[in-house]
Amino acid sequence: MRIEFTLTINKPAEEIWRFMFDLKNVPKWDPGVVEARQTNEPPLERVGATIQTLGQGGSDRGLVRVAEFEMYRRVVFEFVPSPGVRERIKDAKLTYTFEPVGDKTLLTRVVEARLVGFWKLFQPLVSRKVDKDSKEEAANIMALFQPVRP
Repeated sequence: MRIEFTLTINKPAEEIWRFMFDLKNVPKWDPGVVEARQTNEPPLERVGATIQTLGQGGSDRGLVRVAEFEMYRRVVFEFVPSPGVRERIKDAKLTYTFEPVGDKTLLTRVVEARLVGFWKLFQPLVSRKVDKDSKEEAANIMALFQPVRP
């Protein structure tokens, strides 16, 4: 499964990056997340940093680890399987690329994952859900950086 979007935002890459990497802002743009927190020692902007996200009612949405990092340009998060939980997904990662184009930024988000075993049967449902969440995230980001004016 691969779900991708690219947005052109009328802001510099550094500004978008700083906003998105401020964990208190994650619930403003990531649908379903009500809290995000770093679970290991700072700094957050480095390979090996881990982020725990929580949904409604404190439900665990998952743990990600920064796998690749280039300041203001690109970050790759790998999903960390929960201990004791049988793996349903392999090779799951989330990539954000911030490409400066003049005074604008092309923000690209790619989700990649492979369902395994019995869970392969749910590929169409999972893909639709991830696609829906991606569209909502894209809309949230655009609204935050380029609000519609009357």
